Amino acid sequence: MNLSQSSNANSITTVITPSCPVIPSGINEFIPPCNEEIKPKLHQVFQTLKEAEDFYENYAKVCGFEPRLGTTKLPTRGAPGEYKLRNVLYNRAGFREVPKEKNVTEEGSSTSQTRTRMITRVGCPARIQFTRQDNKTYKVNIFHECHNHITTSPDSMMFLKGNKNMTSVQKNFVAKAAHLKLGGVKAFRGWKELSGGYNNVGASENDFKSFVRDMKKYIGDFDGQMFIENFMRKKEMCKTFYFNFQVDDDNKLCRVFWADTINIKNYLLFGDMMSVDSTYRTNK
Repeated sequence: MNLSQSSNANSITTVITPSCPVIPSGINEFIPPCNEEIKPKLHQVFQTLKEAEDFYENYAKVCGFEPRLGTTKLPTRGAPGEYKLRNVLYNRAGFREVPKEKNVTEEGSSTSQTRTRMITRVGCPARIQFTRQDNKTYKVNIFHECHNHITTSPDSMMFLKGNKNMTSVQKNFVAKAAHLKLGGVKAFRGWKELSGGYNNVGASENDFKSFVRDMKKYIGDFDGQMFIENFMRKKEMCKTFYFNFQVDDDNKLCRVFWADTINIKNYLLFGDMMSVDSTYRTNK
């Protein structure tokens, strides 16, 4: 196994070729490379279950796989939520039940259609088990670090679900980009350029698009009200700012007129005039 150790003591050891032991059944199992400091150890003790789960989640993120919660066991007596046993599995552990074939009518057509789905469960044995002790701490009772497949490569870790989370700064950037008529796709590309590449974004293009969709859904039918409130704030800041609006029978905004100090001065000097903004009508 080839190792390349970085000079920084806190950096993670890069393993070019992961170790691959062969279990007695003849099946290869792969041990994902990582620093020993972040790897769980048998009989390791954590103060809370949340601390234990976060520790394993960070280990999984570095190694290139996604965990999911498995079976749990509650104590017969105790405070709600204090699990006696908690299993955390790899999200590809086990196998999905194969659906039975649908009945076919005499005409030869099926009564219902089934959608083809990707195989996401491969029976990976990687898991960890935490058990609650008498002093309310949690100890690692079982830790199986081997996988029956190679984990995600460093270049593809950005596509893991745990690594695709938009930060508050990114959400604010998308909201500001919406003021410039930029959607989720253009906001994602802009952030990619600012951060130096796709690997530094930390979220996918669909995450940006979903946030724009949720933001529009949150605004809903209140966009007109927000538009008028913006003018009211301008009026408070500048007393000479003038605006007026009309609503239709459904109480929806249909006409708006506004004029700032410069517009009013221009009217006093030149009288009635018409201004056409051709910014978004190029060559028309």
